[in-house]
Amino acid sequence: MAARGGVIGQMLTPPALASPDLSDALRHLTHFIDVAGEDAVALGSDFDGYVTSPVDVTGIPELTELMLRAGWSAARIRKVLGGNVLRLLERREAVLK
Repeated sequence: MAARGGVIGQMLTPPALASPDLSDALRHLTHFIDVAGEDAVALGSDFDGYVTSPVDVTGIPELTELMLRAGWSAARIRKVLGGNVLRLLERREAVLK
C-alpha cells in the first residue's frame, strides 16, 4: 500500500486495538509508521456510527498530546490526523479531471 502511495487508517476500536485506550492507539499508529512510513498512516476512526468506538472524537486532543510527548513532529501529527487522507483525495481528484 505504501509503495503505491496509499493510506491505511488505524481503527480505534477492538479488535483492531488490544485495549480501547489512547496509549494502545498510539502504539499501533507507531507500529504502522515503522512498517509503512508516516505518509501511509491515518486515523481510521469509524466515527460514522457503524462501529461503536470506546475512543470517540473527544479523545483526539488527548491522542495528539500523547503523540507530542512521544516526540512526534508537528508535520507527522498533521499527516496522521488527516493530511495523508487529504493528499490522497487531492491526488484522486486530479486524476479524475
